[in-house]
Amino acid sequence: MNSRPASDDTIPSDIAGLDTANGLRRALGNAKLYLSMLRNFAAGQKRSVAQVRAAIGRGDFKAAAILAHTTKGVAGNIGAVQVQKLAEALEKSINDRKPAEDIETLLGALSDPLEKLVAALEPLLTAYQNRPKADVDMQKLRAVCIRLKTLLGEDDAESVDFFDENADLLNAAFPDQYAAIDAAVRSFNFETAVKVLEDAAAKSVLKEID
Repeated sequence: MNSRPASDDTIPSDIAGLDTANGLRRALGNAKLYLSMLRNFAAGQKRSVAQVRAAIGRGDFKAAAILAHTTKGVAGNIGAVQVQKLAEALEKSINDRKPAEDIETLLGALSDPLEKLVAALEPLLTAYQNRPKADVDMQKLRAVCIRLKTLLGEDDAESVDFFDENADLLNAAFPDQYAAIDAAVRSFNFETAVKVLEDAAAKSVLKEID
């Protein structure tokens, strides 16, 4: 049973499938970092099952496996053990090129607990997005954008992790373009992600990323 929605600075309790003590340990006891991880999970995993299906549908098993691997990793990081194990089984099935019906069964098994977990965490994300925007450290933002653009340009899968680590900063700096960057990064459409990132920078005081 889920607890009442938490505020943007309170670690939620009693969310089915989420071991917050485990997740907080993984964040080295840093509550602010853990909350950021929970928000990033809610923002980034909403469409992950659909993205895996789409990748398989177009025959891109490598992308599908990477998506499942990402879900496994971020679920483990926040203490969502059930989702982590289901995503791990899905990733293995994709890598082993199991029959389509077997993969679909695993996708179905993952979908329900993942959707429920994301829904339970969304109040955290909404409260955070609606907070008054803090001043952005422009020097740090420029460094982050340069690094992210480099990773994206090299088709480096680390782009997703780096994006997650800096999601709060990017969301604060580019509120109008953040969702588009997020969607492109998580679907591994890195070329589009670079274009949207550059457009966001051009419309900000950064002007360009170099």
